[in-house]
Amino acid sequence: MYHYTVSTAILAADGNAEAQNAAPVAPAGGEQLQVTIEGQQVPEEAPAQPQAQQGGMLGMLPFIILIALMFFLMIRSQKKQAKKRQEILSQIKKGDKVVTNAGIYGVVQEVKDQTYILEIADKVRVEMVKNGVAGKVNSAEAADAGKNA
Repeated sequence: MYHYTVSTAILAADGNAEAQNAAPVAPAGGEQLQVTIEGQQVPEEAPAQPQAQQGGMLGMLPFIILIALMFFLMIRSQKKQAKKRQEILSQIKKGDKVVTNAGIYGVVQEVKDQTYILEIADKVRVEMVKNGVAGKVNSAEAADAGKNA
């Protein structure tokens, strides 16, 4: 058995619309009435209760945790790499063979507060900021670089 409510609007003489709700309509004589609204049948016992919604923050909690975890792992990794790089740069001393970020090999001739003086060829010295040095070169790498040059 199906059930529906009819709602009509009557336009008053002053131009205001007044809504009048009719009582539920039931068919006479115990017949079954079938109502189709926008192509769907609406049964009489359809639940009229709204679905319970999760709280806004509770529903977003997994995404917040995931973003925080990714942020933590990325920042921690970057800090670890920066610390390792700073440690390598602080251990460079006079006579060490280094490679610059530009790929130039040289030997440290002098260490200053913010810079190194590198000898990149015979009697050719350049002053390079410490962040411009990629790292120390072991003797095997330096020999390979010398053969290729």
